[in-house]
Amino acid sequence: MLRAWDAMSDEEPDIRESLRPVLHHVLIAHEEAKRAAALMLHDEIAQNLSLISLHLSLIRKQHAVNPEVVADIVPKVQGIIAATQEKVRGLEFGLYPKIIELSVTEAVKGLLHRLAETQGYAIDYTSPPAVRCGRKSAIGLYRVLEHFFTQAPPPVGATWSVSLTEGNAGVILSISTTSALPPDTATFGIDALTQEVLSAHGGKVSPASDPHRIEIVFPKE
Repeated sequence: MLRAWDAMSDEEPDIRESLRPVLHHVLIAHEEAKRAAALMLHDEIAQNLSLISLHLSLIRKQHAVNPEVVADIVPKVQGIIAATQEKVRGLEFGLYPKIIELSVTEAVKGLLHRLAETQGYAIDYTSPPAVRCGRKSAIGLYRVLEHFFTQAPPPVGATWSVSLTEGNAGVILSISTTSALPPDTATFGIDALTQEVLSAHGGKVSPASDPHRIEIVFPKE
């Protein structure tokens, strides 16, 4: 359904409008499903792997049968487990970065760091130490920023600035670049699906006075 929505032409506004509530429901349900999967990974799989690693460490200390063999094998097994734990953490963060519920500023910082490492973006990030933001708005803010740089990727060669601030209207996500933007700054870099993610989480694009910047506002809830 999401692909069909994105492919739907602008010549079908009535159909798009009638499907919008359904799409909103799908997006929210999709996000909650990812959250449940991430919590399962964290609370069950990751903790079990930690327990196995602890037991192996105890075996290494108590190697009574064949100390030389045990001492050689156990570190290798622990290395495999450590690598698996790292993969689990990466999967957990991709599904639902739990840190969003603790600190949206740190969640955004982690996202931008990964974008810089994996996509090559040069992004400067500024934010106050803490931003008051409800879970729904925090998820929407994170997903919109994620979609902005991955679903319809802007130029990698430009220098980007991302900032979070609090205003009377809510939490403001500001994205600016050294590259010239098209005249229609309200839709720059935001495809149809990302617009729906934005809308489903209560956000809206705020007209910016600077043509090199867009601002997205989310309610504080």
